[in-house]
Amino acid sequence: MKNSVLIILLETFLLFSCNNRNESDNTQDSTVIELPELTSDSLVVETEISDETNVVEDVILFPATYRILNSTELKDKLASAKWKEIYKKDGVYQIAYAMYYLSKINEDPCSGYPAQVIESNNKALLLFNIPQIQPGKLDTVAFSNAMIMPNEPFKFEFNSKSYTLQASGITFYGNNGSNPNGDYTLKLFSEKYPKGLTLIHQTEYNDTSTELVVIADFDKDGLPDFIFSSPRDYEEERYLIILSSDNTTYIGDRQFDC
Repeated sequence: MKNSVLIILLETFLLFSCNNRNESDNTQDSTVIELPELTSDSLVVETEISDETNVVEDVILFPATYRILNSTELKDKLASAKWKEIYKKDGVYQIAYAMYYLSKINEDPCSGYPAQVIESNNKALLLFNIPQIQPGKLDTVAFSNAMIMPNEPFKFEFNSKSYTLQASGITFYGNNGSNPNGDYTLKLFSEKYPKGLTLIHQTEYNDTSTELVVIADFDKDGLPDFIFSSPRDYEEERYLIILSSDNTTYIGDRQFDC
């Protein structure tokens, strides 16, 4: 009798243990860890091309008169780097190491400050300190209108590829001959820049305009580079050299106000 009772108790204990283990297993199976949903967009890393150029100032000089603060200002600046120049010979633009001399220091008649002239042996358009531009002859793009007006895009070919310069903003020297102060934006459109690369966005024009001077491959990367004249005031000389290899605008300006 005692043995029968023990057997019944043992079977009951084993059955209870199995039920507990099954419930524990079922509890584990019912626990779901949800992972974040992956979409096709989350797997794509986009590399955007900037739609504006960088800016570097004070790397362009002009063969012209400069007001100076001390007697060695221009001499020291020109001696600080190997300056190059762009000039025209037999109708062809060329880049070479700058050949120049400095005049004696005289008084500027407008300001009364000491002034000195950079005299160019080759009648250079500009002197510049931009290492990427190497000496040599330039193949340039011909154009008939230096001012690119809004709604009058300029299309050209360069190394068998199509480009468009398109402006928006003010119209220089309109019907009444005056030039209002206002915004002007010039963009370059191409296969690389279908949405346009902003070359110039200028908000100051005091009887001045932005004018195209040269289109050529200055940095030898097979893409067009630009020189623009873009003064903000009629008593300012200001030029921009825009290179495609680093999407940078190099600027130089000179004041001659009285």
